[in-house]
Amino acid sequence: STLTKERRDGLDKLGFVWDSHNAIWEERFQELVDFKKTNGHVSVPSTHKNHTLSVWVQCQRRQWKLMKESNESKDSPAYQIKQNRVERL
Repeated sequence: STLTKERRDGLDKLGFVWDSHNAIWEERFQELVDFKKTNGHVSVPSTHKNHTLSVWVQCQRRQWKLMKESNESKDSPAYQIKQNRVERL
């Protein structure tokens, strides 16, 4: 079936998440903010009760390293999105 404007509007009214990748990133970021408020740092140990957050933090560090080693143009939209996230961290 086709996603008509009316159907999209209905999903929007329900709070439908169109970009699930970004939504998950934002959720983990908020968990990291909460972790820092509680612990005073962002070094989430691998043994932390929220293992998903620990893995996410490791992934962000790996992505940062890859971004720094990349030859990707700093003017590209993908680079700008990555840089924006690094600045927030």
